[in-house]
Amino acid sequence: MFGSIAHIMNNEKTIGLVSRVLKYVHAGKMFRLLSLLPLFVVSMHTAGQSLEPFNLHFTTQGNGSEASMILGNGDITVNAWVDRHDHNLYFYIGKSDTHNDQDQLYKVGKVRVSFSPNILVEDHEYAETFRIADATYRIKTKYAILTMRVDANNPVILLEAKTTIPAKMTVTAQLMRKPQTGAPDEACDHLVKERRSDLVFYYRNRSTAFFDENMRVLKLDGLGVNNPQKNKTFGALAMGGGLRPSQDSMLVSAAARKNFNLKITVLTAQTATEKQWIDSIGMVAGKINRIPEQQMLRSHQQYWKGFWNRSFINLSSTTAENDTLRAVTKSYLYQRYILGICGRGNFMMQFNGASIVNDTYTHPVKTAINTVSGKSADYRNWSPVLLWQNQRLPYLPLLASGDWELIQPMIRYYSEVVYPVDKLITKRNKHQPGVAFEESSTTYGAILMNVFGNEQERRERKLTDPKDFKMPHLQDHIVCGPELVSYFLDYYDYTQDEHFLREKLLPIARDVVLYFDKAFPRDSAGKLLIKDFKVLETYPHATNPIVLIGGLKYILPRLAQLKQIDADFKRQCTRLLGELPEFYTFNEGGISILKPAENITTHENVEYPELYVVFPFRIFGIGKPGIDLAINTFNTPSYFGTKNNTGYDSRSYIHLPNGLKRRMISSWHTTGIHASLLGLTDAAAYIVKRNFLLNDKGVRFPCFYSEVAFDYPPDIQHGAIAMTTLQTMLLQSEGNRILLFPAWKKDWNVHFKLRAAKNTTIEGELINGQLKKLQVTPASRRADIEMMPLK
Repeated sequence: MFGSIAHIMNNEKTIGLVSRVLKYVHAGKMFRLLSLLPLFVVSMHTAGQSLEPFNLHFTTQGNGSEASMILGNGDITVNAWVDRHDHNLYFYIGKSDTHNDQDQLYKVGKVRVSFSPNILVEDHEYAETFRIADATYRIKTKYAILTMRVDANNPVILLEAKTTIPAKMTVTAQLMRKPQTGAPDEACDHLVKERRSDLVFYYRNRSTAFFDENMRVLKLDGLGVNNPQKNKTFGALAMGGGLRPSQDSMLVSAAARKNFNLKITVLTAQTATEKQWIDSIGMVAGKINRIPEQQMLRSHQQYWKGFWNRSFINLSSTTAENDTLRAVTKSYLYQRYILGICGRGNFMMQFNGASIVNDTYTHPVKTAINTVSGKSADYRNWSPVLLWQNQRLPYLPLLASGDWELIQPMIRYYSEVVYPVDKLITKRNKHQPGVAFEESSTTYGAILMNVFGNEQERRERKLTDPKDFKMPHLQDHIVCGPELVSYFLDYYDYTQDEHFLREKLLPIARDVVLYFDKAFPRDSAGKLLIKDFKVLETYPHATNPIVLIGGLKYILPRLAQLKQIDADFKRQCTRLLGELPEFYTFNEGGISILKPAENITTHENVEYPELYVVFPFRIFGIGKPGIDLAINTFNTPSYFGTKNNTGYDSRSYIHLPNGLKRRMISSWHTTGIHASLLGLTDAAAYIVKRNFLLNDKGVRFPCFYSEVAFDYPPDIQHGAIAMTTLQTMLLQSEGNRILLFPAWKKDWNVHFKLRAAKNTTIEGELINGQLKKLQVTPASRRADIEMMPLK
């Protein structure tokens, strides 16, 4: 899951200053100098950008989890705050793979840290700082300095406290899931009793009833589908020098002291017994405890140095927009950080809050569809369903940012879990060869029973055909297949990873093409006929949806051009491409625009499938045929003669040039990316500024978008789309072409470092409309850059 320390050290230069200082500092002495090293190193280790101006600073304590600082290492996350009511430190522990037996992503748990006397009382010296360069939370009072982080290379949370007066520390596990009257006792948190030197708490899945029924209703029982939640146990082990267990739920100081080092090891594992999990977390904690603290700290800082130097975008201006552009830079930075701390785990990032959702006890959350209050940090809208149209979005900006390690959980999930299960569903329920990737899925790859319907619900609704869903808006919604192939092709283009191409991309691509080739008839003209299918969730019962026809038109020639494919597959791709119908158009007020399908009857959601052939399927774009048709489509939103059945009229919009038409731009809408790929600079600039500045003002940490979110804050899909919009305003890469500044405003100054296809890195600096720096690696790719005129 985490790269080895040796790997990190081999790929990054040692921080020279730290090495020289440590050489002359005798172990155990000059603590004050050593304790300041992280602050000093932060200012030195980000050559590409200055991060210190973007640290967070507060001089007051917060009211509940909305005051959280968010820490993480790619898998384990922490929401930590000092509460103004009792002046104690609280934190939720999250993790990417802590799903219960019904596929809901739970927190690992909640912890309280208190002191006697209370050294965290708010005073005139009180200050909280979040240092983004090394993902560290620092609390300073008159009597103490506390520093907290999640180690970048080990599954452990570290809290160090230095006090000027002797004090006692108490660490309490605050159980989140307590036994409920009438509920089975196993659906709760557990404490390990009579520990000698540490505190251990955990949650364990004991029931398989939900999974078993899901398999029965899908007719997949007995076919070997793996249940990743069976006997899954997740929890934590807390230990620290001078701390001893008390009442099973607490660690307490044996005596007052001035130095505290708390380590909380976190583990998720499927074990046959609870004892095996307890033994396992003990071994992991013991191994971590043997790593020298300064070695662990240096490796942690090396990781974050590499992360921040890998990619960046810094904006400024000599105009009145400068403050806004600095705010956009900050939001881009923090959104990338959020993806970084959530994206290296055993399971992919969930679009509706990942593992860093807050509770809503003191700060109700108003989303675009509801207001949530009084809910624990286990709650999120749309739980537990995983939806491709949302799940894909956090992964969009990771190609250009070079954060390819963060894409691996998504690749593993769709290629190793969803693909074989959806292939079974395609064969048994659709009676077709190949694979039709469904829009909805579970952690084990199948359609969620809540979507398909359990046995009783299916009987009540008289659903006898296994193709019919309880939730019809997700039935026949299969754009995931072509789009997954498209994203995998992009990943290969960027990384040039031949093993990935052979082992992941091509098997899936063959089965996606096979399904569309064999599952649908041809019309009288010999053209593919996809009848009575969904156009996303917006238009049901349509013929030849543009998202499917466009997806095939986009991936088939790209597959046929691969030199690694066999002749038969190349002929199949070429033949099927020739059998696809042309796109349909619609006359809207005398303007010809793209139509979502050949025929449309009703309009049920707020999506823009007609623009899918701009993105994610980049058929229309700068320098490509038909761009005027695509621009007209962007500027002329239409219901295509149907009645608008939606009520989302108070959300965030962009008003288009005619003054009457508007498009939604927030949450999962990729409108900003459409604008940038069409070279619509003003629209893209407006959207990227608007979306990056829509943070929930009641939450201290940036990028917790809520009111504009249709899903759940921090709504990482919203921020990821804004990131991708900014990236594609700067640079667009496809094949050999690299378009520089394709949708860039001439009065926006920028220093950036991004990736392009063919494992290319581009660092550039534009000042007052003049290109001051352009470094291309490898140098041979410089000839492929097309400098676009600034607007």
